[in-house]
Amino acid sequence: MTIVFSNPGNSLVTVGPLSVDMFWVSLAVCGTVILSVSVLGEYDPEEYGLKQQKRKK
Repeated sequence: MTIVFSNPGNSLVTVGPLSVDMFWVSLAVCGTVILSVSVLGEYDPEEYGLKQQKRKK
């Protein structure tokens, strides 16, 4: 929701000497989650009505 209702620079969080913009943090987290799911995800072709291809040796 931060991505929809915020602009860069509006919502800063300071942790010690580090100042973090929550807009970019939320954008990076969403991108990381999408990338992780696409790389690590597995599916069963039969669930989608697809036939498994037999590999030729």
